[in-house]
Amino acid sequence: MKVKDDNKRKLLLEVVADIITESGIESVSMSKVAKRAHLSIGTAYTYFKNKQDLLYNVYLSKRRHYNDYLLDHISKNGDAETKLNSYVRNLYNYGTEYYKNLSLIDSVVNSHLRAKFFPDAKEPHDMVDPWTNIIKQGIQEGVFTEIDPYGAMFFAYHNVVNYIKDIHYENYSAQSITIDEIASMIIKALKVSEFGHK
Repeated sequence: MKVKDDNKRKLLLEVVADIITESGIESVSMSKVAKRAHLSIGTAYTYFKNKQDLLYNVYLSKRRHYNDYLLDHISKNGDAETKLNSYVRNLYNYGTEYYKNLSLIDSVVNSHLRAKFFPDAKEPHDMVDPWTNIIKQGIQEGVFTEIDPYGAMFFAYHNVVNYIKDIHYENYSAQSITIDEIASMIIKALKVSEFGHK
């Protein structure tokens, strides 16, 4: 049995991240990853059972980094609107500081092959609950409309990520449309209407 080297595992994960960022999730293969890492394919299989396992682990590592960053930076006090505003701003900060990581996460989340690659693998609750709990709190406070909390956070996440991409690709500047305006639009979209409809 081969002894596992954590540095080789990390190298394989970084190579996969590079391939996904450059060419998309569909272009990943175990042989391509091993070749780019200058390792044998047998070595790649020592660390990961198959392509699905490799993809899930690279996604999970980047997603954990994202979650840890947000948990360290967002406001833990206050009402749901304050917390959602903090989430939006810190997601933006994360995306500008760690664009490659966010791009990889988003590539996996939006891939039409996601279900094929992750049929049994689900995101751990600790990576979803902190964000859906913001929406649940807002619903309990009567501020946010009664909506699926996961869907609401998915809505917020995608609007911010698309904004970050547009800034990154210089479709417009962060001065022409600010993160404050994006946060305000997201919060207004989730709020109970002034007519009291939920």
